[in-house]
Amino acid sequence: MKTTPKLLDSPPSETWEDWLAEIDQRMKSKGYRHYHGHIKKESFCYCKTFCGYMIAVLVYDFRELFYSRIGIQYECLLGDNDGRIDLSVSKDITLEQFEAMADTFYQAMKQ
Repeated sequence: MKTTPKLLDSPPSETWEDWLAEIDQRMKSKGYRHYHGHIKKESFCYCKTFCGYMIAVLVYDFRELFYSRIGIQYECLLGDNDGRIDLSVSKDITLEQFEAMADTFYQAMKQ
C-alpha cells in the first residue's frame, strides 16, 4: 500500500480496506455523517454542519481505475440568501487543519 492521505493522521494500515474502516470509525466519532451521494463525483463523503457552514470531506477511490490510491478533497460550503460560496481544497492536510481553515473562511466571508 502506498502512503495514505493525512486526513486524521491515522497510523499506517496494511490495506486500503483497513485504512477506510479506521477512517470511517474516526470520522463518525467526530460527528461526521457518511453519505453515498455525489457532490463532485466522489466515491463517498463525510459531512458535518457547523454554525453557519458545512464541511464535506470527499473521498475518491482511484483503485477502481488504474491507480492504487485514495484521494481526499475538502469542501466548506457557506449558504446564504444570495447564493452559495465554497472553499475547495485538494491538498494533503489533516481534517483539523481544514476545520481551522474553514472557520477562518467563514469568519472572513460573514463580514
